[in-house]
Amino acid sequence: MKLQKLLSFANMISIAKYGHPLFAEPVLAYENGFVVESVRQRYKNDYAGLKNDSGEFNPDFSEEEYRILKVVSRFQHYCISAKYWYLQ
Repeated sequence: MKLQKLLSFANMISIAKYGHPLFAEPVLAYENGFVVESVRQRYKNDYAGLKNDSGEFNPDFSEEEYRILKVVSRFQHYCISAKYWYLQ
């Protein structure tokens, strides 16, 4: 899921740039990539819920979090299906 990849990028950027993770929940490693389990459980079969929640979301990010999001937004077009990540 594209959202999971973007969350993983954001967390890694936060660790690299600021020395701490962006969020407290652990990021789990699965065969197809990294996963924030609570996000996976919430949206695994509920794309409509994701669209609804994102439409109602009222962000209250810190300046540091906004800087991370700005960097992550540059990567969003790379978050494609896992099958394209492998060399053919």
